[in-house]
Amino acid sequence: MPNKIEQTFANKMRIEGWKVYRNGWPDFIIQRKGMLIAVEIKPDNEELRIQQVKIMDILVSAGIKCCKWTPSSGMTDYITNKQRRKIIMLQKQKI
Repeated sequence: MPNKIEQTFANKMRIEGWKVYRNGWPDFIIQRKGMLIAVEIKPDNEELRIQQVKIMDILVSAGIKCCKWTPSSGMTDYITNKQRRKIIMLQKQKI
């Protein structure tokens, strides 16, 4: 059974036209108009656990968009550590 934050997320996504699948690994898969997103739901200021990061990395490497959703921030794209390092490297090159 979803907690209050997860239920809020599912209701919001349904209102926005997404089909919502609750499978727990990750928390949700949402689908709309040919787009598929894996979503982890977290309370504000809570980070993903190590196992969740590993799963998100696997999904991203397979070409699946992943996001983290919090009540205050809404949906934010998940960025792998590899992607983070590349962004930092590119930013340093611009300086």
